[in-house]
Amino acid sequence: MRSILKNETVKNLLEDLEKRVENNILESSNFEFLKKLLSKAESEEEAISICKLGTTYNKTGIIYEKKLELPSDTLKYFKRDNDLSFDNGGIKHEVIIGDNYYGLKNLLVKYRNNIDVIYIDPPYGIDSMGEFAETNYENAITRDNLLSMLYPRLNLAKQLMSEEGVLFCSIDDRNYSYVKNLIDDVFTEKNVSTMIWNKVSDTGSAGQGKMKITYTFRRDHEYIIVAFKNKQYMEFNKPLRIKEYQNEYDNKDNDPRGPWVSSEMCKSEAKSNPNGKNYYEVKTPKGRVITRQWHYSPEELKELDADNRIFWGDGNIIPRFKRFVNEPQPTTPTSVIQNISQTDGNNDLYNIFGCKIFDNPKPVDLIKWLIEIASKKDSIILDFFSGSATTGQATLEVNRNDKGNRKFIMVQLDEDVEDAYNKNPKDEVLKNQMDLLKEMERPYKLSEITVERLRRIMLGKSIGKNIEFDWINNNEKFGDSLEVYNIDNISVYDVNLFNEIDETIYGSKKINNIKEKIDWVTKNFEKIARRLEEDVTGN
Repeated sequence: MRSILKNETVKNLLEDLEKRVENNILESSNFEFLKKLLSKAESEEEAISICKLGTTYNKTGIIYEKKLELPSDTLKYFKRDNDLSFDNGGIKHEVIIGDNYYGLKNLLVKYRNNIDVIYIDPPYGIDSMGEFAETNYENAITRDNLLSMLYPRLNLAKQLMSEEGVLFCSIDDRNYSYVKNLIDDVFTEKNVSTMIWNKVSDTGSAGQGKMKITYTFRRDHEYIIVAFKNKQYMEFNKPLRIKEYQNEYDNKDNDPRGPWVSSEMCKSEAKSNPNGKNYYEVKTPKGRVITRQWHYSPEELKELDADNRIFWGDGNIIPRFKRFVNEPQPTTPTSVIQNISQTDGNNDLYNIFGCKIFDNPKPVDLIKWLIEIASKKDSIILDFFSGSATTGQATLEVNRNDKGNRKFIMVQLDEDVEDAYNKNPKDEVLKNQMDLLKEMERPYKLSEITVERLRRIMLGKSIGKNIEFDWINNNEKFGDSLEVYNIDNISVYDVNLFNEIDETIYGSKKINNIKEKIDWVTKNFEKIARRLEEDVTGN
């Protein structure tokens, strides 16, 4: 009787799932996977729980489908690319070539809870999503598929983030509300905010070349969704910038550092708290004693006076702090990012490659600003939709500016440029990519261009023979080293598995004892551990 009830339940549930497929709520490949799981369900409750995997309903009312990873006997792992890697001393940055889903899973072995800043600019086309997404998405990419693609990657990214970690996600106007709700779901709404990037410069018409005909209004902005691992632990920095003053200021005491504007150094007498911090007496050059609650400790005030940063007037006034007009000042981040043009992104790459090599790349200055406000000098910066590796260059520039030791990790899908070009031979960007790869005598892979940009700015030379580029004529090379890894695969039953995986890539010391190596692999690669356990137990 129980078997008949179970079969009837499964039949009804399958009919419901089929309706979801017909209504484009459930992917057909996910339906087939759920169908297999249902055939093994041991109770009605279990069968119903399996069906719930098909669609997730958020409290917002937005519906998206979670990606179900099909069972596999293949392990994905990092393998060093000796051809593209280079050792130039300094910090060892990393580029991962392959599907970012497996890239993130492998990065967890070494970097779990250690990434401070993540920046992503996710693509919206199926050709840019990799093997993991391709498994489920048979037709043209839809918004539902975009969300389903992002969901598991964001969950992995969250596991990589430190307690003070922050993720920045660039997104356009059409997809903002949907991606924002998805990120709310992963990070919880209290840990998610939004910044707006005004991508049009003051001098440009639209920041992107020729002005388009507009009948309503011009879109001058993009969104940057900001997700904190734990907002209560995060405090943004105030980067130094030269402030643009509306008024002109003079130099009353002829200070060699130039014009300055003054600001108060203490609270008023009425607002000063005798029991508060920094409440003490200050004697002016002419003997006036001023008792107030000061903004500086006695030691700090002495240092400022020795540096001639205090204006005493005629010797009797309440002292004022001298803020020099041409001196960078701490700048509080705001929700609107100004004075960084989209056009700058194209110019950044043009100086390195001499042509338009990517469509609308983000400007280096935009990513620099995000790194400056959110990172420490020894932070690890991750971009798992790397593209042209703008985040890598931005990290190097911030390090140079403040003598930091930040490390970048870029993950880039190994897309076939030749295949894309053959489908769209009139596409200017694809043609330029093909011409560049031919000139360098390199494989027609997008990852080659990603690494080439980093090579040119870090080493000051191309991997191709005698190739010149303008950037090095006007800039000093950054130095540092680059470790490039491909995502390779091996059967979990392959006898060479434990020899193939290089534990030193994952931050471990070299293991020579085979038993210790097996223990290390089974501990860090859960699929291997699960498979070996199944072999031992027979389950």
